[in-house]
Amino acid sequence: MIKIAVVGRRKAGKTTLVEMIVRRLSGRFKIFTLKRAGELDLDVKGKDTWRMYSSGSVGVLAVSPSETFLRVREVLSLRDALDLVERLAQPDVVLIEGFKREVREMEDVIRIIIARSGEELDDLTSAVGRADLVVGEGELERAVEFVERLLEAKPGFCIS
Repeated sequence: MIKIAVVGRRKAGKTTLVEMIVRRLSGRFKIFTLKRAGELDLDVKGKDTWRMYSSGSVGVLAVSPSETFLRVREVLSLRDALDLVERLAQPDVVLIEGFKREVREMEDVIRIIIARSGEELDDLTSAVGRADLVVGEGELERAVEFVERLLEAKPGFCIS
């Protein structure tokens, strides 16, 4: 499983880049996305899963014919989240948005930085430890091509 972190400041294009990569490559590779979020409001108030969780359950897992929903009252570290992702989905690649400080401690994570200025680049590089690719806001396609070349170079990763 290849781990690729996409880091940048707010509104720099991180989610746009992740979407571009997934759209381009999900037909050939199993891609999982992992995001650092602020407040989460993903469940629907009044639905059974919301009611179960709101009643005090430590977690809820709902399985439908097409997808699975998991919600727990525990904040996972990036390492624990990646372990869970690997066990549940066995993806070829995990695209990580955010988690700057945790990424710094992990040598096996490829880092793509989206920077709008030299000062931003310095701050972000300092936060994540190194940059494997740096792009500006208008260069997201170059980052998609970088990831595509990286995945195509790994034997046995293509699902089609």
